[in-house]
Amino acid sequence: MAQTSAHWSLRLLRGMLFGPSGWRNFLLALLALVTLQGFHVLEHAVQNVQVWYQHVLPPLSCGLLGCQLDFPWVHFVYNVAYFVGLGWMVVWAYGLGQSNRWAVGSIIFATAFQGYHTFEHGVQLMQFFATGNPRPPGVIGVFGNNIVIHLIYNLIAWVPVCAALVALALEGPVRRPWVSAMRPKDKGPGKGVAHDRTTKTQEPSRQVRARRRPI
Repeated sequence: MAQTSAHWSLRLLRGMLFGPSGWRNFLLALLALVTLQGFHVLEHAVQNVQVWYQHVLPPLSCGLLGCQLDFPWVHFVYNVAYFVGLGWMVVWAYGLGQSNRWAVGSIIFATAFQGYHTFEHGVQLMQFFATGNPRPPGVIGVFGNNIVIHLIYNLIAWVPVCAALVALALEGPVRRPWVSAMRPKDKGPGKGVAHDRTTKTQEPSRQVRARRRPI
């Protein structure tokens, strides 16, 4: 019973990912990822407004969600989730046979850069546990302002994915040649029937020839 339910669950998951509705689900998932990261970019933009225009000191410039969630471990967990999400979108795109190299390459670039961004937050998390500083500098923060730098980082990890989403949505589900080659080719309507008709018409003619042969 458990094996049967697991088998049907895998078939359902495979259909959702790579079946007839897989392309639509892929675009919806990519749209959700872009929307989530867009809110995160807005959060960093609000922090910059608080620092540079409202002259709020960095410990109190916590963005839209407030200081209750402005901790290094929260930023680290979110960036890991976004990195994993981007990586899965790349695998999903290749599984669907998407042939738009520019769009898929943009997602790959954003995934690679987000990997470095996640590493940066990992260093900040270790500094937070070591020193207790709620705003650790990380690696690049030693050489510049972290408020501005991480806004730029999030934009770099977001804009290429937005462009890829628009390009893929406009182009549609174009498949790679090797995917179409693996699919069984349609013989077309009437080809099998025509073959049967020719064989049926040939059989009586052979019988007639056999009867006309002299004994």
